[in-house]
Amino acid sequence: MNEEKKILEERKALDFEEVTKAMQKLQKYKGRRYGDSWKKHGEAISIFGNTSRKYDRIENIMHDVVERTGELPAPDSEESVTETIADLAVYCILWLTWIKYSRPKEFECWHNKIMALPEEP
Repeated sequence: MNEEKKILEERKALDFEEVTKAMQKLQKYKGRRYGDSWKKHGEAISIFGNTSRKYDRIENIMHDVVERTGELPAPDSEESVTETIADLAVYCILWLTWIKYSRPKEFECWHNKIMALPEEP
């Protein structure tokens, strides 16, 4: 790998780490604020409903706001697409934690497969 490509790959890894740390902080904050409401009914369908609702909100923002104005909502607006995407990502990660405890063999199989992937494709 040439030096420029190596630097770019390192930067991407740092970007990913920065984003996941922010998501972890977001989850801790919302976890203290809302508790386990994301899995209130304890079944996969309620978790799916939460992720689906976030997806619908992103779709609505993209359609209603972008189609109407040609721009994304302002970053500090109530309907920030970035915040909604982060919420969706956190819900998906929480869903994986739910699978870890409700379907441990399935989670272990997935986890082992991912951890066995080579560092470079």
